[in-house]
Amino acid sequence: MTPEETFGQLLGLGKAWRVVEARLEASSSTFVLSVKETAELWPEESARAGTKVTCHDHVEPMQWRHLNVFNKECVIVCALPRGRRGDDGKVYRVTPPWEGRSKHFTQEFEAFALTLMREMPVKRAGQILGESDSRMWRMLFAHVKAAHARLSFDNVVWVGADEMNRRKGHNYLTVFADLLAKRVLFATPGKDASVWEAFAAELLRHNGHPKAIRRVAIDMSAAYTKGVASNLGNAQVVYDKFHVIQNVVEACDQVRKAESRSDAGKRELLERTRWMWLKNRTNWTEKTAGRLRTNRGVARTDGPCRSDDRRALGGYSGPLDSRSDDGLHGGTQQPVLSREAQGARVPDGGVHDQHALLRRR
Repeated sequence: MTPEETFGQLLGLGKAWRVVEARLEASSSTFVLSVKETAELWPEESARAGTKVTCHDHVEPMQWRHLNVFNKECVIVCALPRGRRGDDGKVYRVTPPWEGRSKHFTQEFEAFALTLMREMPVKRAGQILGESDSRMWRMLFAHVKAAHARLSFDNVVWVGADEMNRRKGHNYLTVFADLLAKRVLFATPGKDASVWEAFAAELLRHNGHPKAIRRVAIDMSAAYTKGVASNLGNAQVVYDKFHVIQNVVEACDQVRKAESRSDAGKRELLERTRWMWLKNRTNWTEKTAGRLRTNRGVARTDGPCRSDDRRALGGYSGPLDSRSDDGLHGGTQQPVLSREAQGARVPDGGVHDQHALLRRR
């Protein structure tokens, strides 16, 4: 068996294509495989097109990067034929069986490159393969586009969304994810309410439906809340626990400040106690615990400054953890918060309006 026949079998060319030459270019240390079509190609193309296809002409020789051979770079060179359809006379370029989605690499090379890019930055993968990162990104985008077109959203019911900054300046993307399947569904520019309209349209394009979404996990953005209410009518909002805790911490600090301003004696007792109220009680020293006993009658420790309540928020087993469908079919837009959050009380006029959310069910 000749080297050309061996490489033909390794490439899986079949009867429609054959390797006519395999050579090593010493100057560039590159294996070059020259491939040409056979007469068997046109019956196959005719069967695929449903009409008789004949050879029209050939394009200029093209080159595809293949997997290395004996630690040497390997390329396939072929002047692809163009076929003419018998029914309408349309001329098209024949797609070879080895061509990947980026039209510069073979399928085998792309499979290896995608595996590397999944494990490391694209630029680093390009350095290992000896390819520019622009070519690598082009290949990656082609595969992502093809894979996304095949996605089905028919089972998507729990969605999470958050914004990310894609470059310097206020240039944001909103990314949507399936919280059950743990996969990215969609990304669109912006972080206003309109991104939810775009997501609803994307659901319809992929065999999903906006009204099938039962829960949405978001931060406490007013724009996101409005977008969910306008486009996902049956979804129940579940606020990100970290944003809830952040608001509780802010409310606690405002309680401390309000008490300090109300009386000179209280101000002296509450001076330099900010971090004491924010710390978990199990981590308090004896000195800190003694100071709490001194201040118990001064500060409103039954309000949001109770560190135990804040920790309960962090460990709350809410709807996203319970896998329960109770109360979902009414299509409520009320945010889900723990009982501890419902008990948070702050001085009137002393806290941002967002803290009113902590008293809602």
